[in-house]
Amino acid sequence: MRTFFLLLLLAGLALGFGYPVAVDRFGKAEIGRYRGYDRAGGYRPVEVPLKAGNAPVGVDVEMTATGPAVPHAGAVLTLVVDRAGRSVLAAPLDFAAGSPRETNPQNGERIYSQSAGSLTDIDEGVYRFRLGPGDAEDVAVGSADIVLRGGGLAYDPRIPPIGWALSALGFVGLVLPVRGPNLVDSFLGEFVTGLGEGLVSHGADLILATAALGHSELSVLRHVVESGRADGVVVTRIAEVDERLAYLRERGFPFVAHGRLLDSDFAYNWLDTDGAHAFGEAFDMLYDLGHRHFGLVTIS
Repeated sequence: MRTFFLLLLLAGLALGFGYPVAVDRFGKAEIGRYRGYDRAGGYRPVEVPLKAGNAPVGVDVEMTATGPAVPHAGAVLTLVVDRAGRSVLAAPLDFAAGSPRETNPQNGERIYSQSAGSLTDIDEGVYRFRLGPGDAEDVAVGSADIVLRGGGLAYDPRIPPIGWALSALGFVGLVLPVRGPNLVDSFLGEFVTGLGEGLVSHGADLILATAALGHSELSVLRHVVESGRADGVVVTRIAEVDERLAYLRERGFPFVAHGRLLDSDFAYNWLDTDGAHAFGEAFDMLYDLGHRHFGLVTIS
């Protein structure tokens, strides 16, 4: 069973991450590189004849800028592509993804690259590409080139989500808040150990996501759920009114609560310890030993 889940994980990683990279890097040949802006000539349209055999055509923009790194506070450039007066592609370009290549350390010149999208259906004829300024300020753009690649595999946006889902099969998530140098207290540590061993015996694995100081557990939980990294989650230390459970219920995402809500208008799966009985036993033992004043030391 574990071998089966491992094969699913590998297949999911290949589809979710390997497929887009393979299509982008190896599936297309460069059609041409065209200057759409420089400081000497300003912005100028570029006209490129395309044929049906070029499809799908990937459209990238490479920008050279000097000075501080691009702040990613809005679009630096915009790109509009039209065919016979009809717009077929429009994209704002903020160059937020990826790392720029530094070409001149003395003046801080860097080359930024971003995909503007793809032209999937090509009608033979001349396509017009127009770069323009965005709304980002204080970006010293030196030049911008439009790079066209085509003649490769068509990118299917349905495939990566399937891969992400496959890679999550057999994984259960648990979000842990980081409290000081110790990741978890002894009670929760025993719970996590038992949970991991129990899941393994059923052919599944436990993945841990930590909520560092200053980050809410809900934001980390959202990332685990929406990235498709787990089939379900276990939620610990339930509050009387818990926003994490409300979010999971709204998403329809499977979960088990370690604890109970004070009041609930919906059914959910939970497990809990009998804290009242445990404290009762502790009180009886201490009282029989002659103690009459008690203190409690616990986590904050």
